[in-house]
Amino acid sequence: MTPYYGPLGESAAELLLEKTFLISGYLTGVGYGAQLILYIACAQNLWQKTGKKSRTRRVSSLLLAYISILCILNTMWTGVSAFGLQATYIDNRNYPAPSSDTPGGPIAFLGVEFSLPFNIVGQIVFTAENLLADALLFWRCYIIWNAQSGNMAKYVMAFPALMFLASLTMGIIFGIETTSADGLFGSTTASFGIPYFAISLSLNIILTLLIVGRIWYHQRSLKALFGNDHTHARPYQLLLTMFIESAALFSIISILLLVTFALGNPINQIWLGVAPAIQLVSTYLIILRVATGRQWTTDAGSRSRTAKDSIVFNSAPNRSGTRTGIGNSESTATYELRQVGTEKPVNTEDGVHVDVDITRTVHTLKDEEARVGWGNLSRAQS
Repeated sequence: MTPYYGPLGESAAELLLEKTFLISGYLTGVGYGAQLILYIACAQNLWQKTGKKSRTRRVSSLLLAYISILCILNTMWTGVSAFGLQATYIDNRNYPAPSSDTPGGPIAFLGVEFSLPFNIVGQIVFTAENLLADALLFWRCYIIWNAQSGNMAKYVMAFPALMFLASLTMGIIFGIETTSADGLFGSTTASFGIPYFAISLSLNIILTLLIVGRIWYHQRSLKALFGNDHTHARPYQLLLTMFIESAALFSIISILLLVTFALGNPINQIWLGVAPAIQLVSTYLIILRVATGRQWTTDAGSRSRTAKDSIVFNSAPNRSGTRTGIGNSESTATYELRQVGTEKPVNTEDGVHVDVDITRTVHTLKDEEARVGWGNLSRAQS
């Protein structure tokens, strides 16, 4: 019989909690490395754009500052996780048991760890990362809808805006409850944690569906306009794929975290540890698309709208005429292209420029008779 050298007096659930807490720390480090690689890629591309024209430089500088803040926050989260492992398994290995019938050591320390200052910092960082990542997705959704819909975008974004405020409120309350005497595993904490994770997950899904639905609509419009020519629709397909993949990555982790946290399963520690890094990876994938110039802008919606609208000729502002022979006259006019039902000219700054020159030639039977001399002949016969 193999002798047992494990901890005494701990249940299988308590042992599983210690194991998952340790695994979570390692996976948090792996997630940090993954998001750091993407951060460097985004930062390099954005830095190259800071020297260009003013609008591009301003947006690139803001995004560079934004991802730098996210990376700093995730660095702090990873540091807190590493320090928590040290405090639990090294510094407080012989932590006293809270009562005579419960074990001491790491499992006892986990009961009070989340109320310590370093974990309070970690909880603030966790909530801030989540809100900043949601804010970027909210911004991209507004850009895509505002490109063509105008005022309609405000009504579409009203409900996600309320959900964002609810996520902020529940995140703050959840953080406060986590640092209470009950810690992360208390029933009161769970009563706020479950709604917080559910609202955050729902907000991500709703924003992603709004983005994907709008891009799909424009893709369908271009396919209807250009038929089998997929050149114009392909950028939309790439955007659809990118948003779906990045959203699916974080949604899967969020669902696993929500379900295991609601059930009180210790495995929730694993998903809780890697969730911030996974969310940043999803965020960086979107920003990398922006940094490489393959993003959706307000002009993209305008181009799609202009392509669908019919085009008519406006009255010519000026004319010039010449005569080219006996009785012949030519007149040339330049016409400006305008969209049907509007007074706005077709946008020529999107890479589409059309010059239309119309030449009108007036040629009569008398002109033809004069050319061949039949007019003189008919008069002589008369």
